[in-house]
Amino acid sequence: GVVTGAYIFSYKLTSINERLIIWWDTLTGITFFGHGIGSFFTSYPFFSNLDTLLTRPTFAHNDFLQVLFEFGIVGGILVFLFCVIIFRTNWKEHYVFASIIGISCFSFPFHMPVSAFIACLVCGHVISSRTYICVSSNDGGALLYKRI
Repeated sequence: GVVTGAYIFSYKLTSINERLIIWWDTLTGITFFGHGIGSFFTSYPFFSNLDTLLTRPTFAHNDFLQVLFEFGIVGGILVFLFCVIIFRTNWKEHYVFASIIGISCFSFPFHMPVSAFIACLVCGHVISSRTYICVSSNDGGALLYKRI
């Protein structure tokens, strides 16, 4: 315990400090419409307090901040509304999605193929299993499907 504490405090948690700096720089670069898909790597140096000649992050190490930076506030609202739809279901599978969102606060699982596939699979299952009400027309045909 003492050795671990000395190790951590002697290096002043450089990984966490660097991540906090990346997050802060990303927040300062957020615009209303964003910078475009995949623009974090090229646009980040304009907003950075880090020496980007020595180290240059490819991702924001937080998927929601990455979405805000690349797609802007509009994209952030859309992602938030999508999460609200997922969590309004009674299915237990949305806990898998919640754990992936928890991981994405400190990493970037949506940029990793396996975890992104699992998240999409769970979201598809949860969304597709919502019930529908069929409103019929006078001639017996289905006129409208409405989600509950």
